[in-house]
Amino acid sequence: MSATRSLPTDSPFLPRTMIEHSAMYTRAMEKLVQVVQALSNARDLNTVIRIARDAARELLDADGTTFVLREGDKCFYADENAIAPLWKGKRFPMHLCVSGWVMTNRKPVIIEDIYTDPRVPHEAYRHTFVQSLAMAPIRRDDPIGAIGAYWAVTQQPSEEEMMILQALSDTVSVAMENVLVYADLKQNFELLRHQQARIAKQQDILNALPDAAHSAGRTTRENISYTDLIVPDDETGGAAVVPNPLTAAKPARLATFLMFDGKAEEAMTFYVSLFRDSAVNSVTRYSASEAGREGGIMHASFTLNGVPFMCIDSSVRHEFGFTPAISLYMTCEDEVEIDRLYSDLSEGGESLMSLADYGFSRKFGWVKDRFGVSWQLNLP
Repeated sequence: MSATRSLPTDSPFLPRTMIEHSAMYTRAMEKLVQVVQALSNARDLNTVIRIARDAARELLDADGTTFVLREGDKCFYADENAIAPLWKGKRFPMHLCVSGWVMTNRKPVIIEDIYTDPRVPHEAYRHTFVQSLAMAPIRRDDPIGAIGAYWAVTQQPSEEEMMILQALSDTVSVAMENVLVYADLKQNFELLRHQQARIAKQQDILNALPDAAHSAGRTTRENISYTDLIVPDDETGGAAVVPNPLTAAKPARLATFLMFDGKAEEAMTFYVSLFRDSAVNSVTRYSASEAGREGGIMHASFTLNGVPFMCIDSSVRHEFGFTPAISLYMTCEDEVEIDRLYSDLSEGGESLMSLADYGFSRKFGWVKDRFGVSWQLNLP
């Protein structure tokens, strides 16, 4: 256990002289730049993980590396690159593993001898080659994972090596956020293409109506109602979609777009029930073969008080949510309306400013509803 690792002569961190050590550190940084460039081009999480795990092993001359993701109160060992199997595919409680300690404490760690450190679950390591380890959190301010490096003999990583490991982890956090953004853009592009196809189909139906009316007599054309335009849509579970020729031909150029995490339909139904001149206009659901949860809202449009809105259930999990920096602003007609809306919207939510006379109007209130959306209610 007390043996000192014998490093190969081509190790990037062999400190034979200060000058040589500096040159080796420079080469390692050049390699890190290449890794950063590769991560910037990654478009899926698997690619990010593969690049990170391989780079960590090469940069630190490690015998093994792991890529760990946080899943609630669990640590998921998503992938590894090692001389022998470690824990790929396994999950451990946050409080029972070093990766959990790193994420909880938001800082890297070096453990020179794993069998003398109480943070290490020794039984989980006994079947492995590991004697020493180093680990750094991915996204230090609010960790979403960790990258670990392991050695088969007692090893004390240098300060420069730890700087590089943390720099790699920081870069990975940015790459992971980019993957989420790219996934959203790709999903929205597919959604737009789907909607355009539906609009084109509906327009074909509308274009055919004049010919049908002409053959049956002019009176038939004048008496056509929206029920004549019902088109079955497999993606709504067999329900019928009634295309509005006005909105199909000229969709709203500006609308509020709300993104939820599985609560889109509940929120939309709730909002429509609160305001006059409100309705659900269209709903498209995720099928079993698509990225989102089957039956969830892939895209929906609705109106509140005559104003157009859209909403979705995001197919990917995000670290961000709604913020009070952007609010929906409602000018109420009377005290009965503002009192009712404030009461209904604040139920299960949070009051940001209680209903009162603040000098600029008769009554004003600011509330965040149970879905996280904030509303400013004003009575002039």
